[in-house]
Amino acid sequence: MTKYLLLISIGLLAACGKKHTLPSDYVLQKENAKQRLVKFIQVERDSLQTYTTSVAAYGKYFSGVTYFKNTQDTALRVLFTTHTGLKLLDLKLSQEGCNTVYAVEQLQNPVVLKLLCHDFGLISAIKDDVQASQVFTNADGSVIVVQKGEKDLYYYATSSNSMVKVIETVAGKRKIQTEAYRESTDSSLVVKHRNFNFKLTLKKQTLD
Repeated sequence: MTKYLLLISIGLLAACGKKHTLPSDYVLQKENAKQRLVKFIQVERDSLQTYTTSVAAYGKYFSGVTYFKNTQDTALRVLFTTHTGLKLLDLKLSQEGCNTVYAVEQLQNPVVLKLLCHDFGLISAIKDDVQASQVFTNADGSVIVVQKGEKDLYYYATSSNSMVKVIETVAGKRKIQTEAYRESTDSSLVVKHRNFNFKLTLKKQTLD
């Protein structure tokens, strides 16, 4: 999962923002420990889940249906089509990374493809847990997972698992921020970015 959390920065250029520091009400609970990640989309082996999907990317808009299917090699196949069945995007997600099997010409922008790989990887959490350098909690029960290395990475998750925020910093300054959350109004799942004009929205389809 670490690869998905860090993937968004590969090849993407964004201006550094203000210095990012942990709020004072967070208390260190443990260090060098595994921490479970939020899995917004859970797909059982050999099962299929479908979501009505929209992608807004740099002035372009795509809508259709996304199919999530676990394969026998433990990878997750993500197929995004129009409502009439025309294939727009085909991704294969695994613990090793993201492979673009197919992308329609309008989506063949390196930045857009990296964002799509990152966002689908984030909400599906192919790897259930991650090795955290530090884990903090606050009075509300929210958990912060901090991974430190060449770049600092902060993974915020609410106690209800309804929202995740990933912040990556360089030299202590916030560079990239991604938020994934459920909208209570219509149970939609939304992923948006602070630094990029990009938004992914999904709503699970149910049988009548």
